[in-house]
Amino acid sequence: DLRLGSGPTPNVGETVV
Repeated sequence: DLRLGSGPTPNVGETVV
C-alpha cells in the first residue's frame, strides 16, 4: 500500500509519518 502512516511497519514504497 502506498499510503502515509499505513501502519507501524511500512511496506516497500510506503512512507512513515
